[in-house]
Amino acid sequence: MKIAASILTTLSDSALITQYQLSGQEIYFSELYCRYYGKVNRYCLKALGNSVDAADMSQEVFLKALEKLPTLRNSELWVAWLFRITRNKVINRHKYEALHRMDSFEERNPDLAEEYEIEEKLEIERKLNVLPQLLQEMPPKQARLLRLKYLEGESIEQLCDELNAKESAIKMRLLRARTSMVKIYEAKYKVSA
Repeated sequence: MKIAASILTTLSDSALITQYQLSGQEIYFSELYCRYYGKVNRYCLKALGNSVDAADMSQEVFLKALEKLPTLRNSELWVAWLFRITRNKVINRHKYEALHRMDSFEERNPDLAEEYEIEEKLEIERKLNVLPQLLQEMPPKQARLLRLKYLEGESIEQLCDELNAKESAIKMRLLRARTSMVKIYEAKYKVSA
């Protein structure tokens, strides 16, 4: 059955998705592609900074969306779902490129890479050596929370029970305590470059 293009343009995104899921006719997906390709491409261009890579990435996004569209349960979430796919593709590309840049750096500069690893290990050792002093300089409640979580290995659930607090509150307290510790470390112990 041939569907008129003028009818497709009057259908909502949700209706197009439902029709595609029911019939499997790609004409419905093609209309979604026409509506959203430009937006996805702009997002990719902004994230990647290269029009060729952005076009390739946009195609990958729509291929993935086409493949997974039958599994979309709530067609009202189409736009958010599409941009989640886009965001994940961009993040994966950045991770891939970062790994390959590091591999390439290490291949070209094995001595520098080894020196960097040694310096990184020395920095970790310096931090561990001042850890007891840092805990002493922190507010007692924050220091206790960090000891329980990181030195005694208590889970968030155990901390909730022990401190009679909700999970979100414990996580926020841990974040504040870690931030406080970093500030103390940077103010007193960090060796300036």
